[in-house]
Amino acid sequence: MKRLALFGGTPIRADFLPYHKSWLEEDDLSSLLNAFRSGSIVGNGMYCKKAEKMLRDYLGVRFVLLTNSCTSALEIAMMIASLKDQQEVLLPSFTFSSSANTIVRNGGKPVFLEISPDTHNIDYSKIDEAITPKTVGIVPVHYAGLPCEMDYIMKIAKERKLFVIEDAAQALGSKYKGQYIGNHGDIACFSFHATKNLTCGEGGAFVTNDEHIAKEAEIIREKGTNREAFLKGEIDKYTWVRTGSSFVLSDLLAAILITQLKKIDIINRKRKENAEFLNDRLYRLKDYIGLPDVTSNGSTNWHLYAVSVPSEKREFYIKALKAEGIGAAAHFVPLHLSTYGKDVLGYKEGMFPITEHFASSLIRLPIYPQLTEEDLEDIGHGVEKVVENADDFENWSEKEALKAKSVS
Repeated sequence: MKRLALFGGTPIRADFLPYHKSWLEEDDLSSLLNAFRSGSIVGNGMYCKKAEKMLRDYLGVRFVLLTNSCTSALEIAMMIASLKDQQEVLLPSFTFSSSANTIVRNGGKPVFLEISPDTHNIDYSKIDEAITPKTVGIVPVHYAGLPCEMDYIMKIAKERKLFVIEDAAQALGSKYKGQYIGNHGDIACFSFHATKNLTCGEGGAFVTNDEHIAKEAEIIREKGTNREAFLKGEIDKYTWVRTGSSFVLSDLLAAILITQLKKIDIINRKRKENAEFLNDRLYRLKDYIGLPDVTSNGSTNWHLYAVSVPSEKREFYIKALKAEGIGAAAHFVPLHLSTYGKDVLGYKEGMFPITEHFASSLIRLPIYPQLTEEDLEDIGHGVEKVVENADDFENWSEKEALKAKSVS
């Protein structure tokens, strides 16, 4: 048994394999330079229009509006929802702050629900009992790109007259029952942040099949003006018609997005191949670590590859892997355990045990397309080595405790 690098042993890699790398190539740079040289650099210009058409065609949706972030797309969605008097919106606690922030900022109240132990998405069986007279909507979050159970969610929403805004930040290219995410709820919001499968640095998309919703979103995105109608030649001048903000995406970033969208199937296929390699490589450790479970009514884009380990050993595993030259990371603090969730919304530890257990035990591993087979072997070897030396956790804990004591 080889000694862990964390304790002075030889690391698996002489260099460091980062947790994530965006796949940016010369064609992305060329497209950016073309936009720069053309002078089309403002928001919502010709490069945005081209990227929006590409995304419409890819997803098979009627309307796509590019935004400067997924958060902005969610903000637009909540402004359209016209929340008032602390109306309630249901969503999982295990999500990024934007999912709840946009509800609060628009006068609503986020109501957190437990996640499913299998998909780690919102537990749809808990939705019905959580609905009150003040409930107006649901925000399903497609965690790691694995689709939520949309048929059931949409059935409840229709019966109870609730809106559905899909937080699809991680799910571009994922499918539910053969149809791309973006076609199920009233609105879907995507992200092109640098951490996502494909990126333009910062960016997002607001997607809908409802013409009335799309027209409202156009106005909100353009500072509350009807500038979009002016650009289409529908009116001879534009003016302020409602509250809005500057949510448009710059053409410089849209130019990168155009070339990224051309590679989406390659990127997602390669991530799938890498995930399958790691699943095979780590299968013999299944009694010691939890491997990803993608059994559902859909197909994932493999935005994340996450294993689970004993919660008390999670920090040890991450630091040990990094010492071996393998990038690894935890993920969200559940929102009900966040400072705002506890101090303002009144949530307490223990309210969502499945969420709390999963959040405290998961470790994300590298899965990006540039990984070679040798890189993947090193990741597998690294996890294997740490699992085999898991008894060193006690020594590490004692050292960390002494370190903390000396600092204090």
